[in-house]
Order: sequence, then structure tokens, then C-alpha cells
Amino acid sequence: MFKKLLGIKKLEKNFKVVGDSLNRSWQWIDHFNKLNAGYEERINRLEKSNAQLIEVAQELIERLQSVNEELESGPVQEESEPQSVSVVPAKQNLNLPDKDLFLIRVIHQYAAFDKESSLETNTVYDNLTYEITKRGLRKKLNSLVDKGLLRTYKKGNSRHWYLNSGALAKVKKALKSND
Repeated sequence: MFKKLLGIKKLEKNFKVVGDSLNRSWQWIDHFNKLNAGYEERINRLEKSNAQLIEVAQELIERLQSVNEELESGPVQEESEPQSVSVVPAKQNLNLPDKDLFLIRVIHQYAAFDKESSLETNTVYDNLTYEITKRGLRKKLNSLVDKGLLRTYKKGNSRHWYLNSGALAKVKKALKSND
């Protein structure tokens, strides 16, 4: 009864709640310590492996430096046999119809060898001496692109054409054989 009057019972109850709360807090702290111990082990392993990697990298750098020093100090040896360059033979016979050759000649005369100097379809069309539709001209030019003689790109709404730099030898040979 004295406990109740003096409020000791209430204090005991509050201390019990505080004690339980502290107990739970210590349980959480222990849990976090266990987790951190696992992380600390992983960190230590990673640090050891990084140290090993650094050692290996330093050894490789030293080896490379020694090889470079040997190459620089050693006599220069030239290869007695030059390396052979394999050349893929181009098709010797370039059989093109006269109209295709005329189109190539027009583009060649305008010196359309790259994108900057390429010809628009209308320019090629205006310089033709035979009758063909613009659609037919585009088809002919596209067939020459497929054969690898011309290249094309689209700028705005118009298509531009120029000679394929890889096929200039074939183009010149075809133009000379026709003359």
C-alpha cells in the first residue's frame, strides 16, 4: 500500500519498460555487430587481393620496362624478306552497257569523287543525251551502286551520286576500253 501511495509501483513499471527497451536495443546492437563482422572479413579479403593485384601489376610493368630497354639497346634488325601484300584481283572484264558507261562518264567528267563534289540526280539527268525517265535514271544509278562502281547518299529530298574510290581503277579501265 505504501508503494501505491508513494508511486513506487508506477516507477517500477516504468523501469521495467525501460529495461525491456534497453534489452531490445542490445539485441539490435549484437545483430549489427555480427553483420559488420561479415563485412569486415570481406573487406579484409578484398584488400589482400588488391594488394596481390598491385604486386602482379608492378612485376609486369618491370618486365615491360626491361623488355623495352633491351629493344632500345639491342641492334636494330630489319627483316630480310618483305611482307607480301595479298591483292584481290579485280574482275578483268567489266561488261557494261553503253548507257551505263555514259552515266559513269558524266559523273567522271564532273569529277564527282567524294561527297563534297557529288552530283544531284537532276544534274545527271540534265546532261544525258538519250531519253530516260528520272525514275529509270535512279534505277540505273542504283544498279551501278549495287555493282560497286558508284556510291550514293541522300541530302534533303534529293539523292547525290559519286564514284566509288575503291573502284576507280575499274571505272578508268572501262572508260578507256570504250574509247
